[in-house]
Amino acid sequence: MAALAEPRATAARELAAAMRGAAKVPGTGLPEDEAALVGLLSAGWVDDPTAAWEQALAARAPDLKTWGATWADRSQLRGEGGATWASEAAARAWLASGAAGTLGTEHPDAASWNAVMKSEAGAPGAGLTAWARARQALGAGDVTTAAKEYATLAQALPAWRSGPWTPVLVLDGAFPGEMAADAELVRAAADPVTPAVELHGWSHRRDSAEMMWRSGVTAVPRAATPEQSAAVWDAAAAYRFESLKWLAIGGAFPSAARDALVAAEKGAGLSSAPSPGVTGLRAGLDSSAVISFRRLPGMVEVLYLTPNGGKLVKLKPQTADAMQTWTKAISAGDSAVASGDRLRTAVLDSSQDILTGLGKYLVVGPAPFGAFAIDALPEQADGLRFLADIRSVSRYQDFDAILASPPPIADEFQQTLVALCATPGEADTIRRTFPQAMVLEGPEAKVAAWKASAGNARFLHIGDFPAGPSGGWQLADGELTLGDLAATPLMARLAYLGGVAEVGHLQARMVAARRAGLYDFLVGAPALDPNFHDRTVLHFWEGGNRRYNASRSFYEARATTLREFDASNRPVNWVRYLVAGKP
Repeated sequence: MAALAEPRATAARELAAAMRGAAKVPGTGLPEDEAALVGLLSAGWVDDPTAAWEQALAARAPDLKTWGATWADRSQLRGEGGATWASEAAARAWLASGAAGTLGTEHPDAASWNAVMKSEAGAPGAGLTAWARARQALGAGDVTTAAKEYATLAQALPAWRSGPWTPVLVLDGAFPGEMAADAELVRAAADPVTPAVELHGWSHRRDSAEMMWRSGVTAVPRAATPEQSAAVWDAAAAYRFESLKWLAIGGAFPSAARDALVAAEKGAGLSSAPSPGVTGLRAGLDSSAVISFRRLPGMVEVLYLTPNGGKLVKLKPQTADAMQTWTKAISAGDSAVASGDRLRTAVLDSSQDILTGLGKYLVVGPAPFGAFAIDALPEQADGLRFLADIRSVSRYQDFDAILASPPPIADEFQQTLVALCATPGEADTIRRTFPQAMVLEGPEAKVAAWKASAGNARFLHIGDFPAGPSGGWQLADGELTLGDLAATPLMARLAYLGGVAEVGHLQARMVAARRAGLYDFLVGAPALDPNFHDRTVLHFWEGGNRRYNASRSFYEARATTLREFDASNRPVNWVRYLVAGKP
C-alpha cells in the first residue's frame, strides 16, 4: 500500500480495518493488505491501477490472482470467471435494448440474470430494470415515463454507496459509458430537460458523496451509534467481497449479503430523499437559473433550467478542458480576456434565449466545474466588465441543497460570533464588526475550541490558516479536518470559511459545511493582494451584521472594496470566493 498516494492509501487502510478481520478477512485466506487491495480495485480508487494489478497477479492466493486478472482486463478474463462475465454481457445487452429474451442454461448464473430480466419480486436488479424501462420509454418518445424510471434507478443505487462502498455489481447500476449513451438518447428527445433533471440530480448526489469519502467524511448520519456505523461498514465490506467473488468465479448470487447491507443501512438511518423532479426544482428557483455541469466519458453536459424553460447542451471536450485551464489562469492573475470571451460564448451566449432576464445563476457540478470561474467571464470581448458586475452567482453541490430550508433562528437579535483567526489583523477585523465576538487567535485557535464553541454560534468565521492534508485548516493543535467540520452540528445563519486551498478543496469545504448544517456562507481564499482581501472580508462581515445573506454581503463587499482601491476590476482579487447560498 505504500506505493499508493494519499488519500488513497488512507482509504485502503480504512477499508481493510472495516473488513473486521484483524489479519484475515473472514472466510478467506487473504491477508489484510491484499483484501484492501481488492477493495480498492473494485471501488475504482486507483486512477492508474497498473501497479495494483501487478501486485494482485503476483500474489500467491489463487483467488487474488483471478480477481486481479478480472480487473486488469474484463474483456479477456481467463479461467473460471469467464462464464459469469459472458452471462453478464448477455444480460446487459438485453437490458440496454429493451428486447425480450432469456439467457441460455449453459450460463451458470442464468437463473439470477433471468430473474433480473423478468423483474421478479426481490430480484437484485431493481436499478438495472428501471434503466432498461427508461431506455424503452425514450425509444417510444415517452419522456415522462423515462424520467420516472431514471428516478427509480437513482433510488435503487443510493448516493452513499460510493467511494469505498461503491458496489462492484452491475446489478446495482449502469456503467459510465452506458450513461453517456443515455445522454445521447435524452438529448435527442422532444423534451430532454425532464429526464435530464433526474440524471443530473443523481450524478450530483454521487459526486458529492464521492468528494466526501475522499475528504474523510463518512456517509453515516451523526445520530447513528458506533455499533450501527460499524454494522454498515461490516455489511458493505462483506457484500463487496462476496459480489466480487461471484463475478470472478461464479456460484450463487450473494443475495444474503446484499439484504444484510440494506438492513444495516436502514438501522443506521441512511436514507435517500426522493428526487424533486423538474417540477419541484423549478418551484424552488424563484427568479434564478440553474447551470448544471455533468461529466461523462468524452464530454461535459450542461443543463440550463429556469422557472419557465430549459436547455441541454453537450460541450466539446476541448471546451471543458479550456474551462479548467482558464479558471486556473484567472485565479493566478492572468487576465485572459480573449479566452474568457470565447468561453462565455460557448457556455452562456448559446443559451441566452432562456437566460435573458434572469440575474441570478445557481451553478452545480463536480470539481473543477463547480468552481468554474463563471462570474469572472468578461461581459464583452474588451473585458471592461465581468459577469460579477451584472449577475449574482451561487454554488451548490446538488439539487437537494438548492431546495433545502434555512435552519430555524433561535434568537434573531443574538450577535454571537465564533472566530478562529490566523493573524492579529484578521482578529482585529472581526472585533471591529462584532465587539462581543469570541475570537480565538494563535495558540487559542484549536480544534478542541472549535468543537466546544461552534455549535451554538449565530455567526462563524474560520480564517486564513494553511490547508491541512485533508483540505481542512491547520490550527494550533492540528488539522480541523473536513470530517470534523461535517460532524459538528451547526446552526449559524452566516459563515465565512477562508484559508489557502486548491479549487477542489474549496468545493469539498462547501459540501462538508452543508453536511454540518450551514445554509448560507462564503468559501474563500486570499486574493493576490492581501490588503484587498482583508477589506473584502471586513465588508462581508459588515453586511452580515446588517442581516444580509452571503450573496448580498459578498457582492456589496466586492463593489465597495473596488471603489476603495480605485483600481482596475481585476478578477484575481475576487474570483476565488464561492458564494454558497441563495443569491
